[in-house]
Amino acid sequence: MVHRSRHGQGLGTVLLQERLRRIADEGVARHVVLDTSQLSRTFFVRFGFVTTSTVPDGYGPGLDRYDMRLALPST
Repeated sequence: MVHRSRHGQGLGTVLLQERLRRIADEGVARHVVLDTSQLSRTFFVRFGFVTTSTVPDGYGPGLDRYDMRLALPST
C-alpha cells in the first residue's frame, strides 16, 4: 500500500507492475487474484483486473469487497 500523501505519483503503479512481472517470470501462475474495496478497485482495473464478485459491506458498513482476477500472458 502507498500512503495517501503519495497517491498519484506513480509509486503504486511501479510496485504493482514489478510484482506482476515477478509473478509472471516464475512461470507457475496463470492468474493473479486479489480482493480490494470500491476505493481501490479502479486502480486495479487500469491494469486489466476484472471483478469476479462483489460483497456489499464485505469489509464493514459502507466498505464493499471486490474479488478481482488478472490473466497473465502465456509464455
